[in-house]
This record gives sequence, structure tokens and C-alpha cells, in this order.
Amino acid sequence: MQNVLRYLSNDIWQPNTKSIMTVGTNLENVYFKKAGQVLGNSAPFAFHEDFTGITVKQLTSYGDLNPEEIPLLILNGFEYVTQWSGDPYAVPLRADTSKPKLTQQDVTDLIAYLNKGGSVLIMENVMSNLKEESASSFVRLLDAAGLSMALNKSVVNNDPQGYPDRVRQRRATGIWVYERYPAADGAQPPYTIDPNTGEVTWKYQQDNKPDDKPKLEVASWQEEVEGKQVTRYAFIDEAEYTTEESLEAAKAKIFEKFPGLQECKDSTYHYEINCLERRPGTDVPVTGGMYVPRYTQLNLDADTAKAMVQAADLGTNIQRLYQHELYFRTKGSKGERLNSVDLERLYQNMSVWLWNDTKYRYEEGKEDELGFKTFTEFLNCYANDAYAGGTKCSADLKKSLVDNNMIYGDGSSKAGMMNPSYPLNYMEKPLTRLMLGRSWWDLNIKVDVEKYPGSVSAKGESVTENISLYSNPTKWFAGNMQSTGLWAPAQQDVTIKSSASVPVTVTVALADDLTGREKHEVALNRPPRVTKTYTLEANGEVTFKVPYGGLIYIKGDSKDDVSANFTFTGVVKAPFYKDGEWKNDLDSPAPLGELESASFVYTTPKKNLEASNFTGGVAEFAKDLDTFASSMNDFYGRNDEDGKHRMFTYKNLTGHKHRFTNDVQISIGDAHSGYPVMNSSFSTNSTTLPTTPLNDWLIWHEVGHNAAETPLNVPGATEVANNVLALYMQDRYLGKMNRVADDITVAPEYLDESNGQAWARGGAGDRLLMYAQLKEWAEENFDIKQWYPDGELPKFYSDRKGMKGWNLFQLMHRKARGDDVGNSTFGGKNYCAESNGNAADTLMLCASWVAQADLSEFFKKWNPGASAYQLPGATEMSFQGGVSSSAYSTLASLKLPKPEKGPETINKVTEHKMSAE
Repeated sequence: MQNVLRYLSNDIWQPNTKSIMTVGTNLENVYFKKAGQVLGNSAPFAFHEDFTGITVKQLTSYGDLNPEEIPLLILNGFEYVTQWSGDPYAVPLRADTSKPKLTQQDVTDLIAYLNKGGSVLIMENVMSNLKEESASSFVRLLDAAGLSMALNKSVVNNDPQGYPDRVRQRRATGIWVYERYPAADGAQPPYTIDPNTGEVTWKYQQDNKPDDKPKLEVASWQEEVEGKQVTRYAFIDEAEYTTEESLEAAKAKIFEKFPGLQECKDSTYHYEINCLERRPGTDVPVTGGMYVPRYTQLNLDADTAKAMVQAADLGTNIQRLYQHELYFRTKGSKGERLNSVDLERLYQNMSVWLWNDTKYRYEEGKEDELGFKTFTEFLNCYANDAYAGGTKCSADLKKSLVDNNMIYGDGSSKAGMMNPSYPLNYMEKPLTRLMLGRSWWDLNIKVDVEKYPGSVSAKGESVTENISLYSNPTKWFAGNMQSTGLWAPAQQDVTIKSSASVPVTVTVALADDLTGREKHEVALNRPPRVTKTYTLEANGEVTFKVPYGGLIYIKGDSKDDVSANFTFTGVVKAPFYKDGEWKNDLDSPAPLGELESASFVYTTPKKNLEASNFTGGVAEFAKDLDTFASSMNDFYGRNDEDGKHRMFTYKNLTGHKHRFTNDVQISIGDAHSGYPVMNSSFSTNSTTLPTTPLNDWLIWHEVGHNAAETPLNVPGATEVANNVLALYMQDRYLGKMNRVADDITVAPEYLDESNGQAWARGGAGDRLLMYAQLKEWAEENFDIKQWYPDGELPKFYSDRKGMKGWNLFQLMHRKARGDDVGNSTFGGKNYCAESNGNAADTLMLCASWVAQADLSEFFKKWNPGASAYQLPGATEMSFQGGVSSSAYSTLASLKLPKPEKGPETINKVTEHKMSAE
């Protein structure tokens, strides 16, 4: 702070001298933050006595200020937020942008003050994009200084805070921590270390699966406290253990939990793994439950300042990236290749400057140490000279860009557009990647959309649609986003006028953000950001342009089952099959189309909707989607329209449906869960639909991710519990559980060889066998009627051979949601709905109680929820977690009979004939 004050006062004030300075301010009070949502203690604004010679003068106006008398102003642009109505995410003391402290006249006076050599230091926590009219004067002041606040938020982004499982931020005192990488599938480390060279080889790199990159974790264990399982971390804060004896006892406890663990050997390197390491404190006091440092000391000496200026030399940096790209585009005949370190540094730095819509300018005759003359010339070459305040695109640079296929020339039908050069590798074409990234914000940069998402030549028209506003989802993944069947063309004005009495959210295009995704950044086949979102007020109107085009969606939030008319202007129609008919023809102009069944909305390239792989065409496909959705309700034991067992989708729940979207690239994997489920099957020329709802592991797997719930979810079951739904679908519609039919034949031998750690030793495929064995055991040993001795069985239960075993899972799901059927008959306590904090305990107790059988032997062999780890020098893996001893004691106390042949003996699946449903 001393360097900042010296710099801003132009050396009028210097530390450790007899210099004096008056600082003007409009801050009356400051607050000392406490933990939680509180303002903290307040005090009048003043300088600490360490800042000798500085006095504070309160100001209410800024006319005729003399920088020689008051060289520095410290200002708030807005009043503080001091009241909030129960919002758990509200940030106290942030800027209340509805209450500005600076008028337009104040800003005029401040600009004059700055022009005379004065300095202004803004002290503000802004958490808006400052688009409010009330913020216009503050924004004008920032604009005058060449600063932009156009991003969503502008707040200090602290390092990871000091929770025991996020310890990268050091505390005031020393800490001890044991960090490690979790084991990969098969209870093996995610890396290998060459014993001779020490070289580390990562499994995810060998397998070319960047999405499988392991995450560093703090080791933990489960400990029972007052009947509950509590997670404890291998973490010690010396502030809590002030004596040598207490510290040694804390360390001894960690060593007890992890036999073979040792202290780290290198006291000078503070980021070792696989050992208990001491990391020194900073002596900077921390505050609150997040252990935030009260201040951060930054180095701002002359060398640092010089490096910062060099890093911000935009003109040189953009030229160097351009030369690097020329090198690759011309196969080395032109340009100059950067080394990988410089490339990454320049690319990351320039992304901060370019990925926004800031209107950069260059002023002739002024010092240009940051290179805005060159920087704005490149921008104008891509933006068709839209930046009047910048350097015009020179003929030479434009010719070079055109000749090297970076932009299209005047003789092309795509003149004025940039060539995205798919597949785009940022390490070979960094300038193109930077400009493609900017095009999402800056519509002056027009991107060729022929390859993605597809160009549209049809003229925009006006269309009125009646759209449901009802929002009452059973679960988030079967939401109320409404398809309109309309397309917003790229770079064209679209206007939407609403007659709704509630505000709605308008979304254009459903696509993942690929920015920074290692797998995609070296081979982008579309812009990394595509989706745009707008707010449309009640009875309001909104006009917008989107950079690349996309389907339009409307989402309301009415608690009443109502709809409203929306008038769209400047749109074109997209193929849209809904309610059993083509609402918009298959040959509609837009490149993507949608099919909306009773339970699903499916998005895909329009030619796919010819559905040549379905005998009954799109009608059959829609019916199969609804059959899957209905079957999912059955699997989870959901058959009601309200209450605990409300179905995910049903006829009377207007407008709430699952979504499945195909795209050329998605954020992670070949497909992933979410709303919508995203799938990377994207063939614009295919006449077949890439999904077959009644014989497709992919859609079952991903929708299963969305729906997976207690009691099947245990640690390590992320890619397993969802697949139990898929097994159910195979059994129901294919006649047997094909996925596990072969592996289950050796399951008993695998259990015997695993020595009570089958779960931790296995991968996702092995773990799925546990659920399959349980289902097949229930097929012969579980009678659902014992739970409904008097009443009629709900229709989702089955007495069909091969499906009876699923009755156990369906009842377990209902019990986990608090169903009370049969409780009084079987002890009165619902072991599926109660939890001690250990999901594996809940699974064992729930399954045994519902089955009315002691399944402890089965769970001892599998030990679900356990994980493996390996210490340096060890030849065998170690294990932790799983079902606790207290859970086994609880199960024993129920005195349930042990089966003659438990699920652990199952080695085959039931095959059965398919009957019409």
C-alpha cells in the first residue's frame, strides 16, 4: 500500500520521511468484516498511524480541486449494501448500484481533476455489470480512465480458501496436511514412477483421456460421533494445537488412520504428496470460517512494475501471436514460431484483453507504451473497421490475413467474415482462436457459420406462439424450458414481444462452454461459447443479435399453470415435430430441428429427423422416448402426481420434460448428464437418429446420472448407480441384463480373491455386478407382497419372470423418500430414510431391512463405498471407508435371518421371454 500511495501521489508522499499529504474522500465509515453475513464493526475512515503525514479531508463536491493540495482522492462510487432480505448468498458491503454517490457533475469535475494530474483510487466491491442507469456516472468516470467493467462481476477472486479439504491457501500459522491422488480403476495409482529416472507417467495421458485427469485430494476418514459418521481430514492447524504434546497427539492419530504414512522429508518444498507435510504460516491473521487473510501483501517494486507493463504490451504480443500463426499456416515459410512457454503466456494474457466487448481506441500523439496502435489495427481488420477510435486496417495487413485464409476478402461471398479454420488448434492458430473467442461478445467480428451451426439464407419473419409459463418441476432435470420451433439467424436483429404477466428467460442455442477444455482447445469444431441468455420482462420487449445463430427457448417461472402469447420478429422456422405432427415442416430453413414427445425434447441436425432407422419414423421414436420416461418413473417407484412419489414427467404436468441435445462437441466425454443431456453424435448428413431409446446404453446411462438417488448412491458409485437404471431397461426390453451377463459368471471368484475389498479393487464395471447380484438374488428370494399384505400392489411392481427382482429396488427407492407402507409390520423404523452420514451404511441397512434378510456377508465381501490408496514404497494398496462396524452391529440387532445362499453366490442372470407391455 505504501508503494501505491507513493505512486498515486507522484512522490509527494513517501514512507519513512517527513513528507505530508492530504487525501480527499467521500468514505465516511469503513467496516471490519466478520465471519458470516454481517457488516462487522464500523469506524470513521482514516489512515493508520504507520502512514505518517497523511491527513484525510471529507469531500462532498469536486469542483476546482488542486492536485498539488490534494494529490489523491479515495472514493466510493456507491453506497454500501447494509440490508438484505434472507438471501443466503448476499454479500454485505457490496456496492448498492441503485444508490450512486457520484453525480454527472461530480464526474465532470473529477475528469478535470485527473487531467490536471490528480489521482483517484476507487474502493468498491462491484457485483453487477454496471448496466443500470443509476451507474452511468460511475461508468463514465471509468471510461475516462480507459477502464472497462463490462464483465458479469468484478470482485477480488481469492485463492482457494482454508477449508481442510482445500488447503492451497496458507494460514497465519503452520499447517500439517497429507495430500494424495485417488486411485484409478482397479485400485491402481493414476500414475507410474520410473524407479531409475523418477519420471512420472500419468495414466490419463497414456490413455489420451484428458477428462480423466485426477484431482489432488486431502486424505480423509470416517469417524463415529454420537451415532453419526463424520468425515475427518488428515489436516492439522497449529493454531489449534499450541503445545508440543497436543500437536504430536494429532499427528499420531493421522498416522494411526493411515498405517505406513510418514512425515515429508524436504522441509524447503511445501507441496509434497503421499506424506504428512508441514507448510509454514504467513503470520497474516485470517478471519471467518473460510480462513480469509485480512490482507494480502503484494510486491510492487520497479522490476515487477516493468514486467507488468511488458506483459500488457498488446501491440507486440498480438504481433508475435500473428507471426506464430503465420508460421503454421505457411508451413514455416513465413512468420516465427514461439516456444510453448511464451505461446501459453502470451495467449493467456491476450485472452483477458480480448474476450470482452470493450471498445478499444488509439489516440494519435499520446504515449503508446501498451501498443494500442497495432492492437486496434488487428481488431479493425477482423471487425471491418468498426472501431472508429482505433487504427484502420491497413491494406498490407488485410491482404496478409486474406491470403492466409484468416479472413475472407472483398471478392468472396463471405466478405467481412473471419474464417474459424475448424478444427482449430490454439497452439497453431492462437490469433484465430482469440478472435473467435471475442466474437461471442463483440458482434463486430462476424464468423463464418456455414460449418457450424449452419447458415440460413431465408428471410426472417414474424411469428406468434403461445408458450407455457408453468414452473413446478419434480426434479431439475425434467424442467420447463419451452421450445419455440424458431431460429435466431446469426448477426440479425430478433425482437420478442411478451404478453406474459411474469418475466421470462430467453435462451438461444443449447451448447456447452468449451473454453479451456484441454481435449477441445486443440481441435475446436465450433465456437467455444455459443449459448446466449436474455431477460424479457413482463409484458416487455427485447431485441438482440446472436453471433452464430441458434434455436430459441423460453422459460417462465409462474406457479400457476398458465401460458401467454409471444411475438417473434426476424426469426426463421426450424423443423419441429410436436404432439404427433409436424408443427414446422422438416424442410424448414433452420439447420437444427427438434422433436417433442410427451416426456422428452430431442434436438438434432434436421436431416436426422427423417428417422430412416425407425420403421414408424419420428412417431415411433417419440413413442419410445415416452416409454423410457415412463419406465424410469417405474424404476424409481414413482406413480403419483403429488407428494413423495411424484413422477418426473406426466400428462398433467404441463411443459415439463427431459431434454436431450446432440452437438458437434460437448464439454466432457462422449455424452454427459444435465439439463439438457448432451451427446456428441452430430452428423448433419445422416438420415438416421443417433439414439434408440429402448436399446441404447448411452441415453439410459446419462439420464440415469440425472435421476440417481439414495440409497444406491455411495462413494465410488458415480458411474455405477446410474447404470442400475440401464440394467433395468435391458431386463425389461431386451430380456436380460446383457451388460453384466458374462462378468457375473465369475463374480463369486472375484469376491473371494478381493479379500473383502471388491468395491475398492474394482472399476465401474466390477461394481455394477454388486447391484446385479442383489437384483438376481431378489428375483428368487424377495416377495413384494409381504409389504402390501392387504392393499393392492402399485402397478409398477412386476410378477414377470426376470423383473421380480427389481421390486426390491423400487421399494428401497420409495422407502428412502419416506414411504410408510409396512413400517409398523417390520419394526416401525425406516432404515432407508435415516442416515448416520455414511451412505454405505444406509445402503446395507436399507437393502437388508426391505429384503427382511441379513445381507451382511454380501456387503462384507463387497464393502461398497471403500477406496484404495498407495503410500510410497508400498507394494500393496491400502483401503479405507466402506460400511462401518456400527452399521453391522445395528444390522445384527435386527435379528434378521441370514439367507442360505446370499447374493454373493449369484453367478448368472435371468433370461426371459419378452412379453408385450
